[in-house]
Amino acid sequence: IIEKSYDLQPLQIVGKNFMDVNGKIFTPWGANYTGTNELRLVDDNWTDPANWEIIQQDIREMKGLGINVIRIHLQYNRLMMDAVTPNQQYLSRLGDLLSFAGIYGMYVDITGLGAYVKEEQPAWYDSMDEQARWATQAIFWNAVASVAKNHHNIFCYNLMNEPVTPSSNTTIWLPGNGFGGFYYVQYITRTPNGRTWDVVTRSWIDSLKNAIRSEDTRTPVTVGFLGLGVVTIFNDQLEYNSPHVYPDGNNLQAAYDFVANNQSDHPLVIEETSWFNSSYDETEDFIFKPEVVVKPKT
Repeated sequence: IIEKSYDLQPLQIVGKNFMDVNGKIFTPWGANYTGTNELRLVDDNWTDPANWEIIQQDIREMKGLGINVIRIHLQYNRLMMDAVTPNQQYLSRLGDLLSFAGIYGMYVDITGLGAYVKEEQPAWYDSMDEQARWATQAIFWNAVASVAKNHHNIFCYNLMNEPVTPSSNTTIWLPGNGFGGFYYVQYITRTPNGRTWDVVTRSWIDSLKNAIRSEDTRTPVTVGFLGLGVVTIFNDQLEYNSPHVYPDGNNLQAAYDFVANNQSDHPLVIEETSWFNSSYDETEDFIFKPEVVVKPKT
């Protein structure tokens, strides 16, 4: 793969499609870039020259696979030195990664506020109430946008991976037992106090999106929702929808129904999918044959 200047320009959303500067429909085809065999999580120590070389080589390999969007995950505890102070060295490396991906003609989905390693979350962050937590999360996103706005290859700002609201007040921020040692689902409040998940989520989106828009008025904002229910109810706040759908081999129809039920006048991007709960062939059909209607297995 030869390095060259692709001169990427910001994508535009026109109806249900992403369009490039020439008016051609852009179909995102990407990969989650979280951890590798050599790196536990990509941004754990990405300022280290040896780790940075691994990241660069991975980007080259992703280009060779025909990928046009890389999804990166930024951890809160790596970017924020305390509740109000972003890590400038970290932000500088973020800028390096965005530039390097652009050299290879790839856009970047920036997913933020990762809290994937439970025991590494700062005590002061865990002890915050909802108001303080949202305030420091807004600082996080404002800092990211201040760097990313200078690049033309930002696909989106994804506020958080799989945020949820508990059904009643709780004392934790990271529910469940994790998956493979990582906690991918995160509460956005510990004290719903009778508020429904959509009410809490709306307020939270407004808080973080306002922080982004004070720096970057152009780049689409989305949320990587679990593939449950109807996410189009946030269309007035989010530029497009990016749910996570993992087809169940025992009921593939549910995955197709989710996609059908979330059609709207906004683009719909299945941001995550895989064959965790289905066969490779079943997942391939879900991706490439959306017109197929299947019946649940008996």
